[in-house]
Amino acid sequence: MTLRVKFPDPRKVALGILRAEPTSTYGATVKFGTVFPEERKQAAQGLPYVRVSVDSRSGFYPVTATAALRVQVWAASEDKAQDLAELLKAVLLSNPGDANQRGCSEGVGPLPATDPESGSPFAYFTAALRLRPTPL
Repeated sequence: MTLRVKFPDPRKVALGILRAEPTSTYGATVKFGTVFPEERKQAAQGLPYVRVSVDSRSGFYPVTATAALRVQVWAASEDKAQDLAELLKAVLLSNPGDANQRGCSEGVGPLPATDPESGSPFAYFTAALRLRPTPL
């Protein structure tokens, strides 16, 4: 019989890592979420804003699962978005792992872009988050 396991939500794991970092690391109060900026409630509006999403998931059940994360950073300027994206990437890649994950490896970026909906500058990068299984 194959071992039955489940894997944690990679967005929650990544957001937990990023939110656990002291605010002083980022140099500003950063808002985090999983929706696009325009989908946030009015009370939650403001920059900088970081969106974490998952592009794909793969793995070798029941041993491991890997999530391809996309981290998008909206800020007041292209430079600020790029700088914050570099910091966030460093926080994720330097995390040694915990009960939910084995760590991250580098993808692409950060790369500058312009939001087609709002015209706001943003930057994004990708990373591979290796998840740990939990027996059912």
